[in-house]
Amino acid sequence: MAVKVCLVTGASSGIGHATALELLRGGHIVYGAARRVHRMAAIGQAGVTPWAWT
Repeated sequence: MAVKVCLVTGASSGIGHATALELLRGGHIVYGAARRVHRMAAIGQAGVTPWAWT
């Protein structure tokens, strides 16, 4: 399977957080977007690239 680049919105919690981690486990490049970027430290350490919008 080809590696894809994925953008997950709402990645700071809930379904968005779980989706970002699952895509990462699948070998994809994942960007996680959220308004509360300070809550994304754990997925940032896992390998998801945090991205914040204001």
